[in-house]
Amino acid sequence: MKKLYSYIRWSSQKQTVGTSLARQTEAARNYATENGLEYAEIRDAGISAFKGKNITHGALGSFIQAVKDGVIEKDSTIFIENLDRLTRSGVGTAQKLLLDLLDLGLTVVTGMDQRVYTMESANENPTDMLISLLMFSRANEESKTKQNRTNNTARALVARFKQGQPTNIKNMSNDPWWFDSSGSKYEAVKPHPVHWVAAQKAVELFLMGWGCFRVTAYLNSHLDLYPAPKPTKRQIDQGVKKWAVPNLVTMRKNPALMGVKKLTIEGYEHKLDGYYPALVTPEQFARIQDIRTGNKFVQGEQKKMISLLSGLGVLKCGLCGGPMIAYSREGRLRYVCSNGKIQKSSCKVWSVNGSIVENLTARALVYGYTHSILLGNTKTEDLTPLIESKETELGLVKKQLTNQAQAISTIGPIQELIEQVAVLSQREQSLLLELDSLKQKLALQGSENELDELIIKTLSLFSDELLGDVTHTDRMQIREVVRKCLPEITISKLKDKALRIDFRFHDYSHMTFQGVMQGKEKSYTLTRTPHDQLYTKFAAVFSDVLETSLDATDIDGYMAASDRMVAALGLPEPLGRDFFSKR
Repeated sequence: MKKLYSYIRWSSQKQTVGTSLARQTEAARNYATENGLEYAEIRDAGISAFKGKNITHGALGSFIQAVKDGVIEKDSTIFIENLDRLTRSGVGTAQKLLLDLLDLGLTVVTGMDQRVYTMESANENPTDMLISLLMFSRANEESKTKQNRTNNTARALVARFKQGQPTNIKNMSNDPWWFDSSGSKYEAVKPHPVHWVAAQKAVELFLMGWGCFRVTAYLNSHLDLYPAPKPTKRQIDQGVKKWAVPNLVTMRKNPALMGVKKLTIEGYEHKLDGYYPALVTPEQFARIQDIRTGNKFVQGEQKKMISLLSGLGVLKCGLCGGPMIAYSREGRLRYVCSNGKIQKSSCKVWSVNGSIVENLTARALVYGYTHSILLGNTKTEDLTPLIESKETELGLVKKQLTNQAQAISTIGPIQELIEQVAVLSQREQSLLLELDSLKQKLALQGSENELDELIIKTLSLFSDELLGDVTHTDRMQIREVVRKCLPEITISKLKDKALRIDFRFHDYSHMTFQGVMQGKEKSYTLTRTPHDQLYTKFAAVFSDVLETSLDATDIDGYMAASDRMVAALGLPEPLGRDFFSKR
């Protein structure tokens, strides 16, 4: 039996919940029954035909390709309610599309007037093609009129918003799921009554260094507190009734987090600061983007292991200089030379037990994180003038962006102006990130008690349990500490298979562990290059944390103090045999 394919397209949510689907379906089914054809459907939901997206990105384009590939019989019939459902592009493009369908051997039927188009009828009765030209022309003009009306309304609402009045711009783009834009166009967008708290939690986790997969899993494990937003049509088709990773991927990059709405009207992008209720400050948004690009941890629903070092760009092979990456072997974490694994260099495939590397990393961070805090606090320079200077520059950049926006609005989107806006926007983002870092450093220059609390809060995350459990969620926070404090960790395997693990800090001081074989006895050495002038400060803080006094004033004394801090945190003691690789 020959088939009839009912092509059903609608472009808006309003049509989805209205009668458009039912109307188009009923007419096609009736025609198939009356003409003895097997019924099938092609749907393009929420896709506009004005710019041909249903052909380039929709089901119609896939249908045409399937006919060309012979998957769908060429003597099939395609049923459409009206020719404007096929396309609302310009007359020439529309006519070509219809002729292409007919040239494939398809029969096109329009439900509105029961007109049948075939290549044979087009050749024998040119009147049919003239009628189709008129139909396409009318559809294109209607779409242009509708688009102009929508654009004019949007421009008026943008002007209203810039005058400081509450505004809700509809029909130009969908608002993010954590907002409620159900009010009139003269009301401000509000936090969503259900999903706002989920957005707040997601932001909290992003700032802690969590990735989208893990945040999604967390929200799905707490659906009673954070119900998922209404799924898209694709998610419904896939049976998704919970949080999906794309929800969080899109959210994390969206400037709407800091209250900014961006919409494009006739090729020009309008940036509306303060349009949405803000979840984060501009500085926090910049930090989230920095974490997103700098903390590239490969995650997935099936991948529960959280390595402390892989994907940060800090762990290097001492033999070839290439990156070392994490993998799981019999449930245990190991780090392997990536170049050797993929045979990218002369380096052989070799790996090291992840537990010893991460144990030593924890010890290095006890020094490195505390060092970064105390070093900032002992500096005599006042950060306030620098912050004020950056804020002044940021103000100038924002003013330039406003001027460029006004210029584009007046004379049009000239390429040179668009490029200048891109450069200024990049500088704005860079300044926001610098200000966030400076303000964090300024906050660290507080009282002794505040410093102690900050050190203890972060270092208390380190524990034997965390090091032993590669799925522990606190590992995400530790990854951020690693990224901030350890620019480079180098692992080398010596000729006697002893491991040498070197930690370099931002001030180019080092902490180096190395396996040593004395006869048959395996042990290790530790060398450090701390700043002597900081020792007094370290001793004072360590005394408060450990509730004991430190009498030593030399390097050996500092090392002893550091070891006692490590012991107080309950970190496991490395064993000599751990520093010798079996591979």
